[in-house]
Amino acid sequence: MSNDLSLDLDNFHGYRLLQSCGSGAYGEVWLAEEKLTDKRVAVKIIAKDDSVRWRDELAGIRNYCQTISPHPNLLSIYHVEENEKYFYYSMELADNQDQSCKTYRPDTLGHRLGTNSMKPEPLFKIINSLLDGLQVLHKSGLTHHDIKPENIIFVAGVPKLSDIGLVSGAARGSAGTPGYVPKGQLNDKSGNCADLYAVGKVIYCALTGLNADEFPIWPSALFAPAYRPVNLFLLKVCSENPQEQFQDVAAFRHALSGTLSPTAASLPRKGGKVAVASFILGLAGMVVWVFPVLGLPVTLIGLIFGIQGLRGRRKTLATVGLVLSIIGLTATIANSAIGAYLGATGQFAWMKQPAPEPENTSRQNSKLP
Repeated sequence: MSNDLSLDLDNFHGYRLLQSCGSGAYGEVWLAEEKLTDKRVAVKIIAKDDSVRWRDELAGIRNYCQTISPHPNLLSIYHVEENEKYFYYSMELADNQDQSCKTYRPDTLGHRLGTNSMKPEPLFKIINSLLDGLQVLHKSGLTHHDIKPENIIFVAGVPKLSDIGLVSGAARGSAGTPGYVPKGQLNDKSGNCADLYAVGKVIYCALTGLNADEFPIWPSALFAPAYRPVNLFLLKVCSENPQEQFQDVAAFRHALSGTLSPTAASLPRKGGKVAVASFILGLAGMVVWVFPVLGLPVTLIGLIFGIQGLRGRRKTLATVGLVLSIIGLTATIANSAIGAYLGATGQFAWMKQPAPEPENTSRQNSKLP
């Protein structure tokens, strides 16, 4: 898009455009630097075309700036400007996820997850913070319309709702990302239920590591009693029936507090005990392997606990215990095999006392008178 608009990357309305962070059907986001202050910001540039999409986004951005006061969990917009070819706006820049700082990779929940899952405790904190910002948005009569992991950024470690180009004061049937939009959205006049539905899908993706359109599939590894409350919660919040969906943030938060919190409290205790047991048995197996009668049961039990511990909360400790148990079991089996071989081939004969030689009776008899 930058080539089509012939942008001056070194002096774009007082900014240096340093790196393109991504582009889609509507607009391109740049890592930029203010020339006067060297402050780094994000700049989104949207070309004007024959569609109404850019008009909706420009109206939404201006409405957002006029309506929303600064909030720690909502994106801050610094400047909005337009000309005959495009409009742009500058905003807060997400943290850099690239630890080497050689390139810029925005720190988003989508990048943090990838194809992995997240533990309940940190996820609960992130969602709770986002609900604070979403509640302010809804009380102001606005709806986000495009909540998903890629649109949740971290600024100085604080989660914020970003990509507010679809923010409006009414439900929009065509808005949002497939998988995060309920089918009954047209019946949701405020659009609030659609936002909460999308938050539910974010929780689902973060906990399971699956895509939003795979709901309600639940990985077998999470078939644990502690996850049952959150599963039932998600079945309600992500229901396609508008009558079952949550109507406001307060009700959503109240129901959420009874699902992820107990799960986070119960899982560490269960997984922790198994992992510790696996580690202790693994250490014991490294000592008693010289006695196969003891080494074999100890290492086998440690092996079983180690496998179970991998499903719990302290996977690193369980992994160490599993490795130690495998080493101990291998040494025990090898020790038994070597002992059996040496015994069968008579290699232990040197340990036996030699039998006394029988007296030569013939020689003794010859000396008799």
